[in-house]
Amino acid sequence: MNIADQPPSKQYINERFPYLYDDLIKNLRAKKADIEAYIQKASEDPLMQTSDTKVKPYKVDEEIAKLQKFIDTGWMTTAPRPKEEPPEEPPALPAPDA
Repeated sequence: MNIADQPPSKQYINERFPYLYDDLIKNLRAKKADIEAYIQKASEDPLMQTSDTKVKPYKVDEEIAKLQKFIDTGWMTTAPRPKEEPPEEPPALPAPDA
C-alpha cells in the first residue's frame, strides 16, 4: 500500500522492483533443501511448538508457484537481471614523504 493506503500500480512495481520475485524464486530454489531441513527440525523441537512459537508448514514449491504467478501476470519482469560490473577501485594514494 502507498501513503494514501492505495495499492501500487502494476507498472510502478514492474519499474521499481523488476527483479524482486525472480530473485526470490532463484534463491528459494537454491536454498530449498536448507529451508526444508530447518523447518523440519524446528517443527520437531518441543520448544518451538508453543502457542506463541508454533512452526507453520512451508512448502517451498508452493511458494515458488505463488511468486511465479506475479511474474506471469506482468507484475515483475521476465528478463534476467543484468550482470553487475564490479566497482572500480580508487587510484592508489602516493606514499607520504618520510
